[in-house]
Amino acid sequence: LLGSLYLINLGGGPEWDIAWAHGVRLVCLPLLLLLVGFTLGDSRRTLDWAMTSLIVTGCFVALVGLGQQQVGADRLADMGYEFDRQLRTIGDRLRSFGTLDDPFLYATFLLFALAAVVFWMRRGLLAYGIGTLLATGIAVSYVRTAILVVFALAGLALARRGQATIAVLFLGGALLVGFAVFAVASGGSETRQVRSSDGSSYLTINERTTGWKLLFEDRNSLALGKGVGEVGTAAERASFTLTRDDEEDGNVAVDSGYLATVADIGIVGLSLLVLLFTRILILAKQGMQRGLAAGWLAAGFTVIILIDALTRESFTSFPNAFLGFLLVGLALAACAPAPGRERRGRRAT
Repeated sequence: LLGSLYLINLGGGPEWDIAWAHGVRLVCLPLLLLLVGFTLGDSRRTLDWAMTSLIVTGCFVALVGLGQQQVGADRLADMGYEFDRQLRTIGDRLRSFGTLDDPFLYATFLLFALAAVVFWMRRGLLAYGIGTLLATGIAVSYVRTAILVVFALAGLALARRGQATIAVLFLGGALLVGFAVFAVASGGSETRQVRSSDGSSYLTINERTTGWKLLFEDRNSLALGKGVGEVGTAAERASFTLTRDDEEDGNVAVDSGYLATVADIGIVGLSLLVLLFTRILILAKQGMQRGLAAGWLAAGFTVIILIDALTRESFTSFPNAFLGFLLVGLALAACAPAPGRERRGRRAT
């Protein structure tokens, strides 16, 4: 249903252009990867290998990020990296980006790896050492939402150990602070020039939520959206062919996966997205109740995607969606009872 809303594009007139095609691709591919995770054979063994690969790769990416701190932004610029693209700073401190495009994607990738360490690895010196390395790598990205995700993962870890009250405090606090960060972002001072969807005028928008007020002035578009590809990642991607010229500003940027969904397919589409994640969490809970690590993994990966989407378009990006949905599908498949056991249980009943 969610994919069909993007295909039909009721809010866009409908209009099926290159921006619409990018919008459909960016949303439907992660959904298909979720289904791939569900259907891969020998799901538990596949999940084991996936977690091993994720942790090893996460360690390498974290080491690259820590190495970048030692090299420094100026020397990295001499190597060919560009400021305001890969190289971003807070004061005189470099925000590490590892092997990825920016510090936000870098932090998300390491968070996925950290979730694998917390919920899949056995406790011991190796697990604590890798967890410390990943946490240090996340710290030098200076991404605010990463701190919230770490608190949420800590809450899930406490819940797994039976400390429900403290876990609720951790998870509730992370959600409250997350929404506060999202609200405060609307008062940010950073501005930039962007091209509107018709390509003929320019808007100066405040960094996040204030810009969205301009996009949702027409309340009639809230139900079905403004149309797939009118704003956001798909519109920005359609503004160039293979490479972007330095002078190209791109289309209106998006800083929330939830608001991006409303812009594309409206409140109706956002409701379907919420139902999808609710179903995922229900399946993860069933795995938790059976004492399966895969259930906790699925919940951890989902929490990372949901919190990160507060301030980024996480449902259409790598690694947030393209890796995250595949991992969630794998973990949920590993939670499912073996078909033989299920049939024997029914016969016994």
